[in-house]
Amino acid sequence: MNKLMFVDVDGVLNNRATLSAGTSCWLLDPNCLLLLKDIVDKTGAKIVISSTWRCFEKGLVTLKQHFRKHNIPNWIGCTEDLNNKSGPWSSGNHINRSEEISKWILDNNVDQDNDRIAIIDDDIDACLVPKWFFHTSFNEGLTREFADDIITHLNS
Repeated sequence: MNKLMFVDVDGVLNNRATLSAGTSCWLLDPNCLLLLKDIVDKTGAKIVISSTWRCFEKGLVTLKQHFRKHNIPNWIGCTEDLNNKSGPWSSGNHINRSEEISKWILDNNVDQDNDRIAIIDDDIDACLVPKWFFHTSFNEGLTREFADDIITHLNS
C-alpha cells in the first residue's frame, strides 16, 4: 500500500500571518513545515506538489531549500498544470486542481481502492474525494489538529 499526499503551499505551508510579515510571496511557515515533516515521519507518505508554486522556478527552488532545511524528503512529483494545455483534459474552461490530481493519479497507476491518499489544500476545488480532502484555512495553514487527522487517515 502506497501513501500519498497532494500538498498545496499557500494556506497549507504558509498562512496569512507568514505572508503579512514578509516582503516576498515566497515565504513558508516553519511550524507548518515541521507539521508536514511529522506527517511524513509518522506515515511514510510521499509528497506530490499540487500548488501553483510548481509552475515557477523560484517556487520550486524555495520549496527544495525549505524541505532540505527541515529534513523533509523531497517530493516524488508535481501535478501537471492543465490550464495551459490542450487536449482531452482541456475544455477551454478553468481546470480545477482536483482534475490535475486525478490525472496524476491515473498517469501514475495509483490504486485508489488500496493506496492511502490525502489532499491538503485551502481551496475547495482540490476536493477530488471528500474522505481524502483536508481543507485547511489560509488564515492558519497546516495545524496540529489537521496533521493528527492526516496521520490517522494515512495510517488507517
